[in-house]
Amino acid sequence: MLWIVGALAAAWLVIWSQTRGTRPAAQEPHAFTRAEIASYRAALPKYLLGASVCLLLGGAHSLLVQLPAVRMWLEGAGEASYLLVEGVRQQLVVVGGVVMLSMGLTCYALPSLIGRPVRHHNLARLSFVLVLSGVLLTALMTATIGLLEGFYIHAGGTYAAARTWLGPWERFPLWLFVGARDAGYWTFALLVALTVYSGRNIIWPRHRRRLTLWLLLSAGALFLVGWHSILHALPGNPLLLPQADAATLLVSPAGYEHLHLGAGAWVPVALATFVYLLERRAERRTDWQRAYRVLGWLAAAAFLSFLLRLEENLSGSLPLAAALHTALAPWQWLVQGAGGLLFLAALAAYVACVVSLTRASRS
Repeated sequence: MLWIVGALAAAWLVIWSQTRGTRPAAQEPHAFTRAEIASYRAALPKYLLGASVCLLLGGAHSLLVQLPAVRMWLEGAGEASYLLVEGVRQQLVVVGGVVMLSMGLTCYALPSLIGRPVRHHNLARLSFVLVLSGVLLTALMTATIGLLEGFYIHAGGTYAAARTWLGPWERFPLWLFVGARDAGYWTFALLVALTVYSGRNIIWPRHRRRLTLWLLLSAGALFLVGWHSILHALPGNPLLLPQADAATLLVSPAGYEHLHLGAGAWVPVALATFVYLLERRAERRTDWQRAYRVLGWLAAAAFLSFLLRLEENLSGSLPLAAALHTALAPWQWLVQGAGGLLFLAALAAYVACVVSLTRASRS
């Protein structure tokens, strides 16, 4: 896994150095035309198509695993059923559907916030290809490995024996394709950071620029998801729970999906909604400031939920986390309840703001 990451990092460095020298920052114009700003919006349909295909496949998969005959077979497959149900569902629905949609909406909203087009169209295309191909191939390999292990268990073997039987072929294809997906995440995070940095000298309303903070945090969440996979691949990782086996993840599935869905996907979707509604009416600074606050609540709620899951998981392996967990134990229900209420309040504020802006745009 590490050599894959190293090779991709070297490729990014080459691309960045080559494209950076084609247009020095001193020659950046202080204003772009509306056509130039919206130049990459024509690529939004391909993100929507990719997300739709993944959601369609995820829906067909969910229907298939609920069939009575399939459910009986999965119950007899033991631990291998987790790969066939949750593993495939997470790739197709959470990553392929929701995150792919958020990537497209980020490319839609970001130019309107900083007054310049996406910094590198080739980098955007590369991230799209890596994420989509990585998601589909990871889902396919996860299902294949789960089926092979399930047939082995139905033949009378154990799950441990099935993993030993597959040997390195159980992990290597997943490392390869998950590495491609995570490379797409990191490429997209680099694209967002470069675009925001390149627009620093462009004359544009400040109340619009402020909203790019939440897109940067969203890109950072996708960057953390990539590190999640690397830490999972490291043998003898000290951050793994001591009472679990080597397949345990640093972050529980709940916290992992808070990064994917909450910070990495939900924030860009909400921001793109605000950009679409606010551009249909007169430029009012108070409306943009209100959207900024609502997005801040959404991002804070998502990261708080992730940190709570992280603290809970690390309490069994790190002394500092264990001490913090012990100190918070009497108030654990209150902290978790406050995090849930914060997220519900942020969603309520978002819905109220969208309804208000929709009504105002029609009047």
